[in-house]
Amino acid sequence: IWEDAGVEHVGAVVAVVNDEYVVRPAKTPQAHGHEINHAHWDWGDAIVLKDLERVTTMTTKDACEEIVKPATAATKVSYVDFLQLNAKANKFVSHAWKYTFEDIVAALETSNQDGDILWFDICTVNQHKSETRDFDWWQTTFQDAVREIGCTVLVLSPWEKPIPLTRSWCIWEVYSTLVTNARLEVVMSDTARFLDVLQNDFERIMTELCQLDAAKAQAGQERDEEQIRATILQNGGFAEVNSRCQMGIQGALVNIAKAAMTEDSFKLMNGLGQLLVGQAKYDEALAWYEKALAGVVGKGEEENTATTYGHMASVYDDQGEYEKALEWYEKGLAIELKTLGPDHPSTATSYGN
Repeated sequence: IWEDAGVEHVGAVVAVVNDEYVVRPAKTPQAHGHEINHAHWDWGDAIVLKDLERVTTMTTKDACEEIVKPATAATKVSYVDFLQLNAKANKFVSHAWKYTFEDIVAALETSNQDGDILWFDICTVNQHKSETRDFDWWQTTFQDAVREIGCTVLVLSPWEKPIPLTRSWCIWEVYSTLVTNARLEVVMSDTARFLDVLQNDFERIMTELCQLDAAKAQAGQERDEEQIRATILQNGGFAEVNSRCQMGIQGALVNIAKAAMTEDSFKLMNGLGQLLVGQAKYDEALAWYEKALAGVVGKGEEENTATTYGHMASVYDDQGEYEKALEWYEKGLAIELKTLGPDHPSTATSYGN
């Protein structure tokens, strides 16, 4: 969008030649609706999405079809090449094309640091070419690229029933990150709601975020899906990939909880401890439970005290220290009998333990 003699003009950049923009005027909304409705250009090599209704509903696939492909149709190059950008990415973005593009941007903004350069597929991959990738490409070329970038950002937004955990590409991206010792980071646009559930309904976290099945995952292209499955079978099989990815995602969730921790986040300390138990990091889990226990006892919160006793007992149980486990279970049971009574479901659970 630019002004000339007080008149606003709208157009689309169709090429960049010798650092000069070739602009096609958008004469009517019907002829050039994607330019008018979705974006305007500034003169700093950046596209800026307008805050219009279509922008809030378009998926990443829509953004690719309605913005990236039309802009690069004449040159048949990637969006990055079209903008003549040349920089080394330090974060690889793993996401689902079915997500609302606005949500993906919001999630990425939660962790974006000054100087971060994101590898985002609709921009970095030439969308006008369809390539067949063989086993060696998945096993070597792709994993080498992930290793060189050094960090994968997995977008789970919304975090309930996340689409990426059902997509072959995303699962392979997470697995490749972990086996190459790159860093895995999880981002979401609704982190506050995730933290609330972590503190109050931990089992839901495990059900929604820590369960995946690579054997049932799908890809947009059938040949990609087949090649990824074949590559997984050559790398220990589906069970191995599932386990590695689940542990890696739990580790990334631990980092989210730690980043949100304050001195009096006692319920969050319990949730963090449970995540750590899932990774068999028992000593660290106990340290957080003990810190939470000191806080809730000091505040006289008997129900939360009983909960923490139960968590600590469970750790000792997992470690085979049954006498200690029984001691902490009995402490929790005593509080529940006092505050909830013998017929409450929580009391019955403690009896079962």
